[in-house]
Amino acid sequence: SCLQRWNTGDQFVSIAVSIAVSDFSKNEDRSARRIHRFGRFMLRNDARPALTSPLRVPTMHTERLLLRSHQLADIDRWHEIQSSPHIRKYTAWPQRTRRSSVRQLKLRTRQTQLRRVDDVLAIAIEYEGELVGEISVQLRSLTAATRCLEVSWLIHPDHQGRGFAYEAMRSVLSYARATIESLLLVAVVHPENAASVALAHKLNLHPLPGTAVRTVFVGRSGPLAPVAEQFASAQRVGLNTRHTKPVDAEMHSLSSREMPR
Repeated sequence: SCLQRWNTGDQFVSIAVSIAVSDFSKNEDRSARRIHRFGRFMLRNDARPALTSPLRVPTMHTERLLLRSHQLADIDRWHEIQSSPHIRKYTAWPQRTRRSSVRQLKLRTRQTQLRRVDDVLAIAIEYEGELVGEISVQLRSLTAATRCLEVSWLIHPDHQGRGFAYEAMRSVLSYARATIESLLLVAVVHPENAASVALAHKLNLHPLPGTAVRTVFVGRSGPLAPVAEQFASAQRVGLNTRHTKPVDAEMHSLSSREMPR
């Protein structure tokens, strides 16, 4: 996982791969430990620009929910979410086996802070002691003048239609804005996902034109505010007139590729 996060050059990756290849056949555990130590060294010495105060996964209560980091104990519910045809309809997720869901959940347990561009914050949504969904926050731009967060949300089909996504998103966005002062908020929604389209509007996001496969929503306060305002009137025409029946889903994909990886 450390190697996957290091993308500033090939030299260090080659060194780490050499460590693994030369040693793996002799002692698998020792090889894994060496790669892990080398990965931690690279991350500590990462010279890329970073936030001075990183955004970390909060542990906070809303009126009905607990927002927290992911836990491996969530695997049964997480696999249900990832395997649901209703969820996959509006995401780019492949069909998940339990084993692949375990791998994805392990990754999410490590996505606990935003420091650098493309870092992901994975926030679990808990209701009455069980996992019911997730919010993902990704840092897309670091520069103070154009700092941008991209957000996504999903809710277990058994708990959709109860306002959980809005309740969780409202708290997460308040926390994020107070912590890193993001100027621009982006959400990428499947245009047929009526519930997520409605939620984006409820969060004061407005669609940009020319996005057929995914609809890009932006907030009012960032550099794209004039564009968002210009096309705010098109949101009802471009997004709502095509829907002949409601879609009772309450989630969306970040992009045409799976996110976060």
